[in-house]
Amino acid sequence: MKGFVPSTLSTEAQGMHLITHLSNLYREGLFENTVATATCFLKDHPEHIEATHILGAAYLALGQYSDAQPYLEKCIRSAPFNSVYRKNMGDCFYKQNNPIQAIEHYSVACHVNSADEQAFFKLATCQSEYGQHISAASPEADAMLQQAISNYLHVLELNKKNAFAWNNIACIYLYKNKTDEAEIATKNALKINPAMHEALINLSIVFFKRNKITAAIEFTERALSFQPNTPNALNNLSTFYGYTGDAYRATEASRRAVMLQPEISAWHDTFLLNQLYSDVYTDQERIAAYQTYQKAVEAALPDSAFRPHLNSPEPDRRLKVAYVSGDFKKHSASYFTESLFALHDHVNFEVFLYYNNNQVDTITERYQEKYADSWRNIYGLTPEIIAELARDDGIDIMIDLAGHTKHNALAAFARKPAPVQATWLGFPETTGLRHMDYQLVDHIIEPEQHAKAKFGFERIWHLSTPFCTYTPCVANPEWQHMAAYQVSLLPATKNGYISFGSACNIIRLTPTTIKMWSRVLHAIPKSILILEAVGLDETDIANTVITRFANEGIERARLRLCPRDGKAQYLLYHDFDIALDPFPSNGGTTTFDALWMGVPVISRQGDRFASRIGASILTHLGQKEWIANNEDHFVDIAKCLASDIALLSVIRQGLRDKLANSALMDAPSFVQGFEHALRKMWHAWCKSEQSNIAKEFAAQNEALDLCATLLEQGALQEAAKGYQILLEKWPSCSKALYGLGMVLLLEDNSKAAQELLQRAVFASQMECQPPAVQAQILAVLGNACARLQLFEEAIMHLQYSLSLDDSATTEMWLKEIMKQVPEKHGN
Repeated sequence: MKGFVPSTLSTEAQGMHLITHLSNLYREGLFENTVATATCFLKDHPEHIEATHILGAAYLALGQYSDAQPYLEKCIRSAPFNSVYRKNMGDCFYKQNNPIQAIEHYSVACHVNSADEQAFFKLATCQSEYGQHISAASPEADAMLQQAISNYLHVLELNKKNAFAWNNIACIYLYKNKTDEAEIATKNALKINPAMHEALINLSIVFFKRNKITAAIEFTERALSFQPNTPNALNNLSTFYGYTGDAYRATEASRRAVMLQPEISAWHDTFLLNQLYSDVYTDQERIAAYQTYQKAVEAALPDSAFRPHLNSPEPDRRLKVAYVSGDFKKHSASYFTESLFALHDHVNFEVFLYYNNNQVDTITERYQEKYADSWRNIYGLTPEIIAELARDDGIDIMIDLAGHTKHNALAAFARKPAPVQATWLGFPETTGLRHMDYQLVDHIIEPEQHAKAKFGFERIWHLSTPFCTYTPCVANPEWQHMAAYQVSLLPATKNGYISFGSACNIIRLTPTTIKMWSRVLHAIPKSILILEAVGLDETDIANTVITRFANEGIERARLRLCPRDGKAQYLLYHDFDIALDPFPSNGGTTTFDALWMGVPVISRQGDRFASRIGASILTHLGQKEWIANNEDHFVDIAKCLASDIALLSVIRQGLRDKLANSALMDAPSFVQGFEHALRKMWHAWCKSEQSNIAKEFAAQNEALDLCATLLEQGALQEAAKGYQILLEKWPSCSKALYGLGMVLLLEDNSKAAQELLQRAVFASQMECQPPAVQAQILAVLGNACARLQLFEEAIMHLQYSLSLDDSATTEMWLKEIMKQVPEKHGN
């Protein structure tokens, strides 16, 4: 019986069989097996493009983008107009946060195949994200976003059922604050897929931007009915509930978001804000929440996030101060930052404004053009990039103006990019960060006895002035001189009853506040309470507020509910006789506005920052008698003020002048005191152990400069001696290693120079020296290797140098060396 004759495959057939096997491995998601098999095959078939592409795609799927890139680039060199290769290359750059390169490759893929829906979708998505990371005021951003919309519309021409394209168009319009267009786009997405929770979330944001809180809640809850564990929807819902005054549901929604994604700091921000307004949390519970936030922010930080600060520790030099905020625009914060920035000393301080927002208005333009020595738009940048930007700018003192409010950059502060870091103004509580050095307050906000017992993480720095000064009508300075905005007659003189009032957000209307204000209304017969807030034009929200007061025995007729109207910001106070401050979270801007319009404010003080803002303002105004220590005292003050209409009229007519002549509007003294505090903080750092490395660095640089001068003058022996002394003290100093290597090279001791320059390359990488510096060392090392006839090493070092910095001199050296080894490298 004959034996079986084995069948053999041709080399080409074997290759085809293996490619099929690789494709199957890839499709099954066995990416590591794909990499191993493809790598083995390519050792024998290095030019096999299909296998090369599968290997690159597998690395891409594994998230090993730097490994994927050379294989995908090789594929593109072989077939520049292959749309699949281009899309994968685009994905590779997109994943490495290189949107410009990604857009280039996606664009080629779209050009090759105008019917490629996926390519156009990827291109539009990349353009949208990149456009939103550029300043909204930039024409480049607007053009990029318009291109994204056009490409999404092309996707919809190819596939009318692509709901994601409509939803992403809505995202762009929301970014541009075009709510009408965003609403149309989201509704088009929902026509295609009524259960699309992303579109429902975007539609809720549309209504929120229009101050339609009930509708915002409705659509967010509908989104959560389809995807119950969506953290961003829960976080949004928490904010919306806050505007209804439902503190419990607001807190629970933000708590759920934190539990689902504890690593996202924005969810913690919302929870901490809700906790700030609430009157039910103990100090222990609040401490625990900030500790949880701190762990979430700092847990993922690599050791490299914390590097010694090398800022020159000269105590009285000009300091670089960076103010970080998303509120350099028409926002309540601008009433207090205006005077500081307008009067800041630019001789002794270089002012950097880091703006974390995409909205631009007249205030933004004024701050950028008139007040900033350097303006940085950091909106959309990662905390890592913001921190590196601060280090590159050489910031000495970095000041947070947001705390846990929207558009903060606390995650960048957590990386300690500046030697001195402080928080001021934006958030009446601790930040919870270990590396926030100070909180700037006054002696009323945080008395000495409170500061010593404070649970915050920052050290308290007491200003010699009030903690802030007020600039009225900051967005519309002309209002100050218009008749409509002058102090009016007391409403009670014509009404015959007292009108109490408040313009605080509804979330501040805690049970404690409503009970206390209701007692005031009971104590003064016929008096009414005027409330102005976002959402009060909506029946459900208004009825909730009415019910809460009814539970305290206040009938509907004694409440006047007014929806928020930014144009009537000051005009509202013409109807107030006396303003009431909420508790435990006092008002800030609303208190100043009331006083400016002649309306006295009654404020109850507590034992923490948020509940002592009113006390600080009234103390510095010279009206301590309007500060209550408890609920009974609050009611007594209201009765006293309301009992004397004649006196109340006199107070009203004199209050604006009293405010204007008080420390609360003495901007020059405040700015002087603030700058004095900054200087003293800097002096403290200069005297601290933390500055020792900077002092050594300064001494090292001084010695390096001297050695470099000697080298330039040709005093090689003196330069060598100086570098040797430096290396005895700092054996891993890249600049000293490089300098001594240069001396040896000039003395024709190439072998010794090579050894030192190799050490210099490694040291420069460890020191994170700029690419241009590393490139220079590599180029000189390549020169040394060439002198030793080590051409392969020389070429490698010079090519690496050129990849870091495109130097004409280095390129010339490389060409000269390659001429000496043409058989292998050519010209």
